[in-house]
Amino acid sequence: MTIGLRVRVERSRLLEAADLAASITKGSIQDAPILHGVLLEATVETLRVSATNRETSARTSAPSVATSQPGRVVVSARLLALAAKELPAGDVDLAEEHGQLVVTAGRTRYCLPAMPVEDYPPLPGLPDTAGEVQAEALVEAIQRTAPLASRDYALPTLCGALIEFGSKLSVTATDRFRLGHVAVPWQPALDTTDTPGTALVPAETLTLAAKTVSGGGTIGLHYAPDADVLGIVTPTHQITTRLLDSQFVAWRNVLPTTDPMGAVTAPIIELRRAIRRVAAVTNEKLRHVTLRIRPGEITVDATGSQVGGSGQDVVDIDYDGDEMTMAYNADYLLSVLDRVDGTTVHLTMFGPTKATVLRAVADDGTPREDSLHLVMPIRPNVVAAKAA
Repeated sequence: MTIGLRVRVERSRLLEAADLAASITKGSIQDAPILHGVLLEATVETLRVSATNRETSARTSAPSVATSQPGRVVVSARLLALAAKELPAGDVDLAEEHGQLVVTAGRTRYCLPAMPVEDYPPLPGLPDTAGEVQAEALVEAIQRTAPLASRDYALPTLCGALIEFGSKLSVTATDRFRLGHVAVPWQPALDTTDTPGTALVPAETLTLAAKTVSGGGTIGLHYAPDADVLGIVTPTHQITTRLLDSQFVAWRNVLPTTDPMGAVTAPIIELRRAIRRVAAVTNEKLRHVTLRIRPGEITVDATGSQVGGSGQDVVDIDYDGDEMTMAYNADYLLSVLDRVDGTTVHLTMFGPTKATVLRAVADDGTPREDSLHLVMPIRPNVVAAKAA
């Protein structure tokens, strides 16, 4: 009789790996049940947990407390994650017995049906190393940009986030109404100053990667211009994703080049609170707010339709120019303000038909150049039509 895998691992490490595997396999195609599985591989020192949906793959390595029998087994990623979540704290024993994986912790025991391990597809290989970046910097860049990508899968290009490998590593995402761009320092493996590479990555995958590698340390990025995958690697995690086969929008062409109507410096928290307060009483479908900007203050107004309400709030700002009025979708404006770093935002307005540029403010009071966000205003005729 063949003895199957037998390994002991700490419950929190198993839960982390199982949760990641369940996230990867959640969208697997129905006619390939093996892709709903997670591959467990036990060695003398490590339990390796792998999952793939053919587009995105992940591998997590957790130190084993003890391994009495190395081996491999495939079980449902969803069931393993559900079981790991309910297990008591402490060590967990995994043992393959009679076509099942027996999961035991304390007096709790689960039996999960095994799948044919020989049917499990190999994970894609990694391209060459493109460079290294601090996990904190990459996670921040992703969190401040990727949520602004589109969720309209009829426009796959806008569902991606553009990574540019240049003298700095940058991440950019947009849904046509909002845009975020953040650049961070990194250590490229080759000189990329003259010919920076680009990779268009599904924004959802980047968001998942940010949650996975947020523990700190250094991240290795694996990318090659002729490869169709990007690899994100830490000592305990490896995530690979196929790149989107489309051209990202020429977003720099959207940046206004004309003279601005005016520029405002405002406290982010106070401005966000004012917009939320005022927008709370508007009709759910209208959701527009008007910013009436005067020297020293912004008056935030919202007027709904007959079934909506109205509200007003005032925020002190740094501005000494002419009076001007701008209107925005409240949710779009808030989502962008939520992703501006720091306590103060610099808003540059170019009129109702061009994007408003938002930048974080540096310690010396000047707008920072390493990041920017855009939000499209609402044209006055559109505001009037919606309020009618």
